[in-house]
Amino acid sequence: MTTTIRDWTLEKNDRNRPAKNPKGFEVVKFITNGEYRKSENLGISSEHHDSVNIFKKLGKDVQIVIVKCAHNSLKHHFFAFGSEADINRPLYRQAGKHIVPQDSKFRKFAIEDGLMTETDTHYYDVWHDWQTSGHGWTEPEQIAIDEVKKYRRQEAAKQRQVEAGDNVEFHANQSWREGMVLATIEKRALIAYRMPQGAVYMVLVDHDPDVPQAKRGLGYRESDPFSSCIKDHRYSSKYQSISANALKKNSKWMAEVQKFDGFEDGNVEQGLQFLGEEL
Repeated sequence: MTTTIRDWTLEKNDRNRPAKNPKGFEVVKFITNGEYRKSENLGISSEHHDSVNIFKKLGKDVQIVIVKCAHNSLKHHFFAFGSEADINRPLYRQAGKHIVPQDSKFRKFAIEDGLMTETDTHYYDVWHDWQTSGHGWTEPEQIAIDEVKKYRRQEAAKQRQVEAGDNVEFHANQSWREGMVLATIEKRALIAYRMPQGAVYMVLVDHDPDVPQAKRGLGYRESDPFSSCIKDHRYSSKYQSISANALKKNSKWMAEVQKFDGFEDGNVEQGLQFLGEEL
């Protein structure tokens, strides 16, 4: 078999090219509230000062995504995103991962120098400090951008609150019930929901971004009674029932409810009856 110059060149290039990780580029860590950490190995240089300045421009809410390189198991790509920066133009830092065994003499010095904590198994040795886009690593950068977009969507969903007039699904008596938000005051919502027989009940429930999204009853592989009691929102699993008479005595909530059709004259029973016909 004759080997041409072209075949030999391709073979040589393939042999010299670093082996690609079967998993490709992989996100190994996602850091929220990221901070600038000085690289001990780079020391204080013009590159360090430039990196400090551009990192400050990211703002306070910074996310850092660390992506393992697909071509070099030691190389890791760092991407920093800030609330005051274009999400499509993150800062970039390149570093090598160093494993530090428990019995290593260097471990003590690495911890004292702030390179790692006592629970860490490794630290990152910075090769190139934070710099603006244009580094050429477009594939891991896109992976990092997608991760940050996903994170920010999830955070926005956690913070989203219902508003007066919203139709919602409220979980009561082991099932989802059609309901409507009658009023909101700060993080608390007054919700009226309808039972199958036609009766309408009211509850007060607090917004809680730390509560898991709704996973209750049929249709959920793992039902969670401590998840949100309102679908597509994050509200406490616990709520306070409130009767029509109790609502009438609460001038603060009553003033808000009277803005609804049917409740204008303060007749809560009449308003709930009208609402029950609509739900």
